[in-house]
Amino acid sequence: EKELKAIYNENMSYEKGQGGLAIYIPTEKGYINYNFVHSVYADRNADMWRLTVANLANASGGIVKQITKDGAEWEMAVRIMDRPDFIGGYAHGDEIYSSLEVYVDGVKTEITSLKQCTTFTEMKILMDSVGYDPSDGTTKALDHHKEYTINKDGIQLDQTVEWCKDYQ
Repeated sequence: EKELKAIYNENMSYEKGQGGLAIYIPTEKGYINYNFVHSVYADRNADMWRLTVANLANASGGIVKQITKDGAEWEMAVRIMDRPDFIGGYAHGDEIYSSLEVYVDGVKTEITSLKQCTTFTEMKILMDSVGYDPSDGTTKALDHHKEYTINKDGIQLDQTVEWCKDYQ
C-alpha cells in the first residue's frame, strides 16, 4: 500500500554533504531510508553524489535506527599498483563527478526540483565521474559510469570503469 517516495533537502549535511535526496523504499512495517548526498572533500580531491547511510524508518518516515555504518561506500574503490591510495568515492577521493541525470518514472528531472515529497514507481540516477591517479591527483586515470535503479525491490547499482591508459 505504501509508495516509494523521495524528497530533496538542500540542508542535508550528512558527512559534509551539500544537499541530498532522501529516498524511502517501503517495507512491511515502514521504510528503508537511503540518502543520496552531494559530498565534496577538497582535501581528498572528491566531489561526488553518492549513497551514504541507510536507516530503518517508521510508517510516517521517521528514522528509527541506522542500519549501515557511517562512511559506508556503495560504489567502487580501485587501486593502481604502487600508488599511495585507492581511487574512488569520498573515502579515498581522486574522483570528481562530471554529469548527473535523474529520471522519475521515465521523465528527466532535476534532482534539486524534488523539494516536495515525490512518489514514484521507478527512479534512475545516471552519473559519470572521472578518477584521477592518486600520485598527483590531476592525471586522468579512468572514466566511471554508474546507473542506480530504484524501485520496490530496492536499489540496484550497475557500474563500469573505462581505463584511460594501461595500469597494473
